Amino acid sequence: MDVLGPLGDIVATIRELKVNALDSLGPLAPMVTGGGQIIAAGVAFMLLVAGRGLWAPSVPNLPNFPVRLTGLAAGILVVVLYRFSRIGYPFDFTLWAVVLVFVGIVLALYYVFLRLTKTFRCQGDKSLYVRGFRLQPAAQQLLSGNLAGLPTQYQPRPGQPVPASDDEFFCKSGKVPNRVWTP
Repeated sequence: MDVLGPLGDIVATIRELKVNALDSLGPLAPMVTGGGQIIAAGVAFMLLVAGRGLWAPSVPNLPNFPVRLTGLAAGILVVVLYRFSRIGYPFDFTLWAVVLVFVGIVLALYYVFLRLTKTFRCQGDKSLYVRGFRLQPAAQQLLSGNLAGLPTQYQPRPGQPVPASDDEFFCKSGKVPNRVWTP
């Protein structure tokens, strides 16, 4: 475990806790571990079928796609782990569990970062919108204040100021994402 550094210490501690917990359960230990597998499979199945998630943004063309994809991946992983546990494959489940939890935490933090930086709401609108990565050339020209040669749909109305941000432009121009960001 020295190769893993601090992760090896975490794995060793969890192994010790697992052994102590299973020893204290006695003959109920197989039922508890089986129940945990059933719960994990149930959560994966619910994500796959229901397709709803607390954090998932709506994807208009693929409703509930991110949650269903996550449910499918979790379901496949549960089936693979269950199969390996039944055939006696020399597989270190504790190590994999710790690594996958760590990867899950990192990906969840990345998702939260993207959600905080790439989503916004228009004033007076309850919908959550996802900001694009690249502006359309005409939108970029408008936002920089250069109005010369802009197509008519990008020209601000007489008396209106140039939008201060891509979010403001999106909200005040009919909420058409392809007008502001490249698809």
